[in-house]
Amino acid sequence: MMKRFFWILGVFLFLTVTISSCEMDATVDPPAFIKKPVVVSYISPKDSLVKVQIAYTQPYFGLYEPKTEYEKLARVSILDVTDGDSILLAWRAQDSVYAVDSFAYKIQHAHKYRLLVVMPTGEQIKAFCTVPPATLALDWKVNSWSFKGDTNQFGEQVFRWNLTLENQGAVAGYYYQPMFSFLEGMFFYEGRTWADPGYSLQKQGNEPLQFIDRGITWDMTGSGATGKVEDLYLVAWIFDQPYQDYFRSQFSDDGNPFAEPTLLHSNLDGNALGVFCAYDFAEMLLPLR
Repeated sequence: MMKRFFWILGVFLFLTVTISSCEMDATVDPPAFIKKPVVVSYISPKDSLVKVQIAYTQPYFGLYEPKTEYEKLARVSILDVTDGDSILLAWRAQDSVYAVDSFAYKIQHAHKYRLLVVMPTGEQIKAFCTVPPATLALDWKVNSWSFKGDTNQFGEQVFRWNLTLENQGAVAGYYYQPMFSFLEGMFFYEGRTWADPGYSLQKQGNEPLQFIDRGITWDMTGSGATGKVEDLYLVAWIFDQPYQDYFRSQFSDDGNPFAEPTLLHSNLDGNALGVFCAYDFAEMLLPLR
């Protein structure tokens, strides 16, 4: 029995030494980098310039160089598919974009547009988007509002607000997002004032869109009394599906270097990355009395 044990042990040690002696260091090259064009354009009836930026991707591995390589020799045009009007955009060196003034080419609500980029190599890049319809002050309504003094866990005077906002004129296929601020006495308070695609809503069925927002802010008066707010300053944003998808993918990147890479949404045809999308906004005062 003991002989069998030592025989097995000897075989095990022999295999261990033999296999380990076969180990060797290996150098694995990173994947080959293929440079691709990146085309980004947001169009809106509110913009003074219609702009398209064309740059190139940078290597994933190796030394990072923050300098962006722009393409200056492309042929860039935008076509209004709805009425057939098109225009060629000129290179604007001071902004590193192709652009045209809005008085020369007006972006229209509810019109479909095509972006066509012809690279110096002859490669064509295409994308389509539809500009949202205008959103009006008459479409927005404050269903409920409260703004009250309170004390936080540190004993400091604060204001808490509760807002229910409704849009009764939303159009299916587009995303809506309100951002607001308000004046209490002599003091200006900011509510939701950032663009968060997770807060945007799309119309479903026949029901109006409803936004519920709750927040807390410092009591600048220091009195802790109930604040009196008469009007809500509202910036109502509306954007298409490519805009929503592109910015949602950007917000999903939390900056963690150990997380999986974020894949940015792209709606371009051809061997290119980027987005061609549309948005609009309206500014208004909504009474809270």
